[in-house]
Amino acid sequence: MEQWKLRLAEARAAKGLSKSDFAKAVRISPPTATDWEKSVADGGIKEISGIRLTKVCEVLGIDPMWLLHGKGSGPAKAPSADRIEDVKLVAAADPDSGAFVHIPKVRLLVSAGVSGFGVEPEPYDGSTATVPADWLRRRQLRAEHLIAIRVRGRSMEPTFNEGDTVFINKLDTEPSDGAVFVINYEGEDVIKRLTRDAGDWYLVSDNRAQEYHRKLCKGAECIIIGRVVRSEREHY
Repeated sequence: MEQWKLRLAEARAAKGLSKSDFAKAVRISPPTATDWEKSVADGGIKEISGIRLTKVCEVLGIDPMWLLHGKGSGPAKAPSADRIEDVKLVAAADPDSGAFVHIPKVRLLVSAGVSGFGVEPEPYDGSTATVPADWLRRRQLRAEHLIAIRVRGRSMEPTFNEGDTVFINKLDTEPSDGAVFVINYEGEDVIKRLTRDAGDWYLVSDNRAQEYHRKLCKGAECIIIGRVVRSEREHY
């Protein structure tokens, strides 16, 4: 079996995650999680990369170079069950400490055909959302370039559910095949996945219900506001 698959299974086990729990955390289907740990000869995939690789390493707390090549930081050693001194109490993280950065929660104000946008505070459960400062450093992001908005509707289920919070990088407006963006579509802010087909860009929903059709993204009717770089679940 490919060595990175063995390291993936090792890191998942060290984190105490079943394949089902791991799939939920990385936002893939359980069969896909199984394929990741299955040898190519048995029908498994050859490699993972890009956003999925980043998400896997974030969830498991490992270095991408360790997962792919065995170099760098691997999974933390689990405490021994027969050594009570290895076990530490869980401490609540202080959101006002330097380990966290506050990102404003807003509602977007957009108009059809206008590339700029306004914001107003989102008061439903606080004016800010916090993200780990080390996560910003790893992703090479700056807090002042991020905003957080609440997901409305069900078009992006199961990736994002209604009420979830998503974080947007306002500087990243370059179309990317398969990435998720917040878009001013005919004067309405929507969260959609961009796909490339026959030279054109389309907005697609992750919800495969027939009511959600793909839409052509072109010209002033479809303006990218920013790329979704992180999310927080409202319900589990």
